[in-house]
Amino acid sequence: LWTTFIISGLGLYALNFVVGTLSASFLNFVLAGALLALGVLVPGLSPSNLLLILGLYAPMLTGFKTFDLLGTFFPIGIGAGATLIVFSKLMDYALNNYHSRVYHFIIGIVLSSTLLILIPNAGNAESIQYTGLSLVGYVIIAFFFALGIWLGIWMSQLEDKYK
Repeated sequence: LWTTFIISGLGLYALNFVVGTLSASFLNFVLAGALLALGVLVPGLSPSNLLLILGLYAPMLTGFKTFDLLGTFFPIGIGAGATLIVFSKLMDYALNNYHSRVYHFIIGIVLSSTLLILIPNAGNAESIQYTGLSLVGYVIIAFFFALGIWLGIWMSQLEDKYK
């Protein structure tokens, strides 16, 4: 199980360096649609993280804002529709037969995509930048990080209480 977790995490981490930032094109927006659909089918998967890593998030939002039907909506719809049709039964089968492996895979993808967002990437205009962050900023980040961990633990305890 740990191998599934490690392979999925390292695979996504390596993908960032192999693929890099993708340009806004018809085929890449089909990929964006597929990722959005996977976010619906795969519990816990955040397509926003993956789109940020690939550099498609901002161009996609620009296409939505300008209501670009043929250049944005149409390819995203094709990718999402095809993915929903193909992967819905596959995901159901995987969750029913390989439940633990699927969740370890998801956790690996989620953790590595979160790390990739937090690590600055000079080749990606959408990448986070830490220049100019003061001590107060770091204290605020640490506070919300600790708060997030505490809320996660509290919600797990709450779930155990009401099971």
